[in-house]
Amino acid sequence: MHTTDITIIGAGLAGLLTANLLQHMAHSPLSITLIEANTSPGGLAQSHPIDSAYPHTRTNMGPHALYLNGPLHRLLRTLRIPTHGKKPTQYPTLIKEDHASFTLPTSLRTLLHNNHLTHHDKLTLSRALIHLSTQSHHHPDSRSAEDLLTSLARQSKRVLNILNILLRTTTYCASPHILQATTAHLQLKRSIRYGVLYLDGGWQSLIDALLARINKNPNISLKTKTKATILESTPTHHILTTQHQERIHTTHLILAIPPHKAAKILPPNTLNLDALTPTKSACIDLLLKPRPHRPTSVYGLSSPFYMSNHSVAAHFHTHPTINTPHHVVHAAKYLPHDDSSSPTQHLQDLQQWLDFITPHWQEDTLAMRKLPTITVMHHTPNILPSPQLLRTPLPPHIHLVGDWYHNHNNILADAVASSTQHTCHTILTHDLHHA
Repeated sequence: MHTTDITIIGAGLAGLLTANLLQHMAHSPLSITLIEANTSPGGLAQSHPIDSAYPHTRTNMGPHALYLNGPLHRLLRTLRIPTHGKKPTQYPTLIKEDHASFTLPTSLRTLLHNNHLTHHDKLTLSRALIHLSTQSHHHPDSRSAEDLLTSLARQSKRVLNILNILLRTTTYCASPHILQATTAHLQLKRSIRYGVLYLDGGWQSLIDALLARINKNPNISLKTKTKATILESTPTHHILTTQHQERIHTTHLILAIPPHKAAKILPPNTLNLDALTPTKSACIDLLLKPRPHRPTSVYGLSSPFYMSNHSVAAHFHTHPTINTPHHVVHAAKYLPHDDSSSPTQHLQDLQQWLDFITPHWQEDTLAMRKLPTITVMHHTPNILPSPQLLRTPLPPHIHLVGDWYHNHNNILADAVASSTQHTCHTILTHDLHHA
């Protein structure tokens, strides 16, 4: 039997962060076992070549951006994990409306010189952005993002559409009427104040750096291609068994996996999955031949579409001598929370929109990866009435980590980081001393 202080099931971003942070915070070394069902750790934060013909170009699974000065960025700095890349804000962003297009105002200069907005629109938008970036982001739990943005738009439909573009881009949420205003305001404030980074090497660079720390630490054991279930659980310990007939005796068990997988490991009826409202999108990842005057990024004004050339701000090739002659481009359709359309329809809509904004994209395509439905967040803070997530308390010394648990109004990877910090603090300041 293998004995360990802490076992973490799931070696995605949540599990890797948790293992690293526990060792960083602990006053004395902990023995940690990290279990991953898949061959490669990293989960949706992995970046892989789209096509074997381009093995040296790693591409994120859908568009990814690191929010500067958010919980994840601060946590990575604490762990001394490097984050190399560029802000995409220095490149022009277009908004498409019918057959017209105009530049998204991202600064005072671009706002003043925008011929598509009236004087009233410019004044209203500037006031809205100042409010979002400077005022308190705390709102009543019953207030929605739609309520917040509508009040800031002051009856200007054009300004409201632009604010909704910013909201969709920063939250991936296409249902502002259910999204909590506090969450939306916090995310918009970070975006306006600090911006984001597109990371060199994709998010795989973060996974590689976190794995490197784990592989160098003799107190952390990583087991891939391994599934585990609880064989025995007491107030003082848990005994797990794997499909390889190995038994693991552990004091603490951390489930850093999606909620539907956690529900299968926990005692029956512990989790009420109906309490969760996931956010989803449809994505197409592309390697495109360079073409002059292709727009860097484009948003639909009143339609939930997005396209961005991430190569303008980040390097995705892994071989130092290769000068990549192609662009890494992501297109996405943000899906409403009550979406009932088929995945096939999502991809058709997305391809039709690409035809509209960049007509030559198909003949320029070198490689393509289609993600008809991808879960961006397992739970989105919202104003909908919903039951409690936990039907019964968690068994002693079992903890949950992920964007769906202890997110503290954060979303996306920042919610993962917030949840990780909460759990590590709980274990190291209370549970470990009372085990």
